[in-house]
Amino acid sequence: MSHLHPSAPAAAGAVLWRPAEGKSSSNSVEVALIHRPRYDDWSFPKGKLDPGETALQAAVREVLEEAGSHVAVQQHLTTVTYSTNEGVKNVDYWSMRHVSGSFHGRHETDQMRWFSIDKAYDRLTYDIDCKVLEQFETAEIPDCVLLLVRHVKAGKRDQWKGPDLLRPLEQEGQLQAERLVEFARYFQPKYLAAAPPLRCIQSLEPLSKALQLPVKTAEWLSDEAWFDDPHTAYKSLLHRVRKGKTSVLCSQGDAIPMMLAELGAAALATDLATAKGAAWLLCFKGEKLVALDRYPYPAEISLPAS
Repeated sequence: MSHLHPSAPAAAGAVLWRPAEGKSSSNSVEVALIHRPRYDDWSFPKGKLDPGETALQAAVREVLEEAGSHVAVQQHLTTVTYSTNEGVKNVDYWSMRHVSGSFHGRHETDQMRWFSIDKAYDRLTYDIDCKVLEQFETAEIPDCVLLLVRHVKAGKRDQWKGPDLLRPLEQEGQLQAERLVEFARYFQPKYLAAAPPLRCIQSLEPLSKALQLPVKTAEWLSDEAWFDDPHTAYKSLLHRVRKGKTSVLCSQGDAIPMMLAELGAAALATDLATAKGAAWLLCFKGEKLVALDRYPYPAEISLPAS
């Protein structure tokens, strides 16, 4: 599914969470609620999209502005629709883990407090927000998050005289690779890997520079690995899942649908084809795929809406 070009009027926000103090279970969490003095209400951080902004960009920005939190984005939770004086309003919500930062009161939001889930239900002002919290409560908090990206645009094969393994990005692809940086950083990756073709490695080079993380070359991410020995390639994929880190993996157009199919993604999405520069967010609990989000246009994240 796409969460990048919602119809106007639109807004976006998040259920911002952190592990509860003194609790060892990964499901023992606290969620952040904000108080708006203008309405005297308690709700989740959210706000309208700025011109040219995607829903994900807006959600991350609003959480920082209203709650003071730098976050690691996880799965998309839900889209709620309701009527206002301005017309029908659509609001996209993500699950976001608090990483750092602290709240500083402002005119629009004068309080931010952390609540257990049970107490958050009692404090929320609106029933529609309680339904969003239900979505968060029933969603499993992942042990591992993978951002699976197809390489961006490379030069045409019939115009490249050298080995296909060394076919580089074209100029548009280089710009797309730069635009991927903002999108990928929202998920706070700790590991980068790419299939051996140069175009896959180059797709992650701007992100590597921004995060100061090396791009590891992984044969199991290649088309050839999934055609020649899918069982071994799948074992390597599960090994990365068991590492538990948030990773960005750059692969190829034939391998990605095969990976997704092996993981059982067909139960969560009807079309597993992946355009160049597109991405899938995969959330795992153990080795089980528990959430799957499709991002068709991440390489265009900084472009104004047409």
